[in-house]
Amino acid sequence: MFNIAIVGSGVIGLSTATVIQDYLKSTAKVTIYSENVSPNTTSDVAAGLWTPYLFFDTSEDKILEWAALTHNQFLKLWKNGSASEAGVSLQFVKSVSEAPYSPFAKHIKFGEQPMMPIDIEEMSKLLKQSFQSGVTYVTVACEPIKYLPYLLEQFLKHGGTLKREKVYHLEHLSGYDLIVNCCGLGASDLNGDTQMRPVRGQVVRVKAPWQFTSVLVGNVYIIPNLSYTILGGTSQIGDCDISIRDSDTTKILHGCNTLVPSIKNAEIIQHNVGIRPGRIKVRLEKDIINVNGKQTPIIHNYGHGGCGITLSYGCAISTAILVKEALNIPHMSKL
Repeated sequence: MFNIAIVGSGVIGLSTATVIQDYLKSTAKVTIYSENVSPNTTSDVAAGLWTPYLFFDTSEDKILEWAALTHNQFLKLWKNGSASEAGVSLQFVKSVSEAPYSPFAKHIKFGEQPMMPIDIEEMSKLLKQSFQSGVTYVTVACEPIKYLPYLLEQFLKHGGTLKREKVYHLEHLSGYDLIVNCCGLGASDLNGDTQMRPVRGQVVRVKAPWQFTSVLVGNVYIIPNLSYTILGGTSQIGDCDISIRDSDTTKILHGCNTLVPSIKNAEIIQHNVGIRPGRIKVRLEKDIINVNGKQTPIIHNYGHGGCGITLSYGCAISTAILVKEALNIPHMSKL
């Protein structure tokens, strides 16, 4: 039996752990190391709407590949009766952008249609910005505060082990046959990745059970979850401040109230800040490191920026394939 260590228990770490279990079955024992677990991970702050966002210079082909696999997995959970426990829902989305219209990911979304120019102009007037394009479509949302506990339950049920420890040095994992690095922003310290860059995000959670449509207009968004409605947001590159800023709160509430006036009546439940693990490119590759004199394969899977939820399952599949290659286990496609 192979002993595999996974560093990190956000949506990337947990997704990767469960997919590796599925691929390797009884031939592997998987252990997750993480100082924090849900609801205290960066993933928990996210609204969970499936949409490719903030992936910087990562290949669009890879983004679409991973995003499509994740979209299909969320739909599978929605169809098989796991929607409530996994936090999955279908969402009607209105999205307006300052950039010209691009059909990127149109083939994955349901029924994407360009918005009428008069509607785009109205949005521009409301927020006093100049928007060039807009679309409507239906997609999936996966609420992290439900999805992460769901994944952890599946992982433990299938024999996984969770160790609430922070890994300061990879040398501490010398007893394993393979390491999977899903530490997110922690890669800066853990393996000296100088390409990591924090991207601060602040949101407001409110009770707005009457809101059924996701609205994305520039940096302003309103995304309903099963539990709350998420109002956002910020994308402050290079900013690691986890404190709640009144100036950001005011900006978020003003923008959301302008778009949907009924939001003014919503009860504020919580303010949250998360630091996204930004990177020039998503790092998903295998390597060999020296762990206390032992050449140990390591698979890196981190740096997903604002796409953690959107790419999670697809990246987990790619990681599991690399794990099999590194351990010389014949691969048979599960797609």
